Order: sequence, then C-alpha cells, then structure tokens
Amino acid sequence: AIVAVFAGVLADHWRRDRVLVLAGIVGLFAVVATMLTVNAYAYGADKNIQFICICIAMSCWGSYQGLWNTGVETIFADSIPSNQRSKPTTNKYILQLISTVTGPIIAIFLFLAFGDDWEIDGLRTVLMVGAGLSAP
Repeated sequence: AIVAVFAGVLADHWRRDRVLVLAGIVGLFAVVATMLTVNAYAYGADKNIQFICICIAMSCWGSYQGLWNTGVETIFADSIPSNQRSKPTTNKYILQLISTVTGPIIAIFLFLAFGDDWEIDGLRTVLMVGAGLSAP
C-alpha cells in the first residue's frame, strides 16, 4: 500500500509509462529474488537467511504490484472517456479474475505431475514455474 501511494505520486510527476518501466525492473528483481530464495535451501543456507530472503522477495512482489497496478490504472483511466468506462472496466475486471484463477490451476497440474507429497523439490519446481510465469 505504501508503494502504491508512492507510485501514484510518481505517476503524477513522471510519465505513466516510466512508472511501468520501473515496475518492470522491480518485477524482474522479484523474480530473481524468488528464484534465489527457493533455491537457498538446496545450497544449505541458514534458516534465518532463508527467512530474510523470502521477506525480501515478497516485499519486491508487493512493490511490483503497487507500481504496475497504479501505472496501468492511471493509463487505463486516461485512455477511456469517463462516460464510456463501464464496459471496458467490466471486461478488465473479468480478465483480472480469470488471471487470478490461472495460477492455482497451473499449480494443480504441476502437483499432479510431480506428486502431492509436499517435498522441497516439488515445491521448488512449482514456485520456480510460478515466478517465471509472473515475470513482467
């Protein structure tokens, strides 16, 4: 939420597409941080280090979401006349709902393929695929 406020101020002072570029950079950093974090166990990292790494990765994902959502929403609002926003806004909402369902469906198929035993290797694969698909 703090980043979204910061992104709103940036969107007012910068061009909105630059906020999206910044979001893309933060998003790529989030993907890399997540992939390094889920592999930290394989390299024998201390549990405290693993916890700090996952906190950093999740902070990056939250920052990414705050930046891109603010940038996209402002461009979307600026692109459509205010008296014609109902249908495009509804379509956007439907697409967002579909996209939030897609990730868990992919995870179900990955768990079916790798087994639902909740071992580190299977979970690592699911998280790596999820992070890769979330890359900006």
